[in-house]
Amino acid sequence: WIASGSTGGFPDAVAKPGRAMMVDAVCQRNFYHGDFGRTFVLGEPSKEILERMRILKIGRDTAFGAIKPGMNILDVGANLGFYTTLFGKKTGPTGKVIALEPDPENFRFLCKNVEHNQLHNIETVQVAAARQQGEMQLFTSSGNRGDNRLYANDLADGSVQVKVVRLDDLLPQLGVRELNLI
Repeated sequence: WIASGSTGGFPDAVAKPGRAMMVDAVCQRNFYHGDFGRTFVLGEPSKEILERMRILKIGRDTAFGAIKPGMNILDVGANLGFYTTLFGKKTGPTGKVIALEPDPENFRFLCKNVEHNQLHNIETVQVAAARQQGEMQLFTSSGNRGDNRLYANDLADGSVQVKVVRLDDLLPQLGVRELNLI
């Protein structure tokens, strides 16, 4: 489906030449839950869109180019583990990736994704990062499982009680004294 409206990738539901449209695709097969977005343009993209895409590519390439074997990475809100598994492969067996995901359903898929990719340098933790230890309501969106938040919002259509931790308390418990990337 194509989301329209002020928060969607198709704001007024009108396709115009040169205008970007965001398409969010969701699927599930066996243990894998796929959720990805793509941007499409009808005709030639505008110079503004091309410049935005160029800048995004530079940022992505710079970030991933900086990841080296042996690094420690914290993935807060790891979702299904797309970036978690990429980080795990780039840091190698001497690195460590800590993947935090509070949503029970997403966490189950995250763990299966890590297991399927046989990445033993990834530690998954079913918590949310917060200013205090305890429990909080995680407001969930069934339309976009990657858009869960620790505060009420217009896109939420459900909620679940989750454990929250302070990173200053969690990281020493996991034996992590230094992070190279958050």
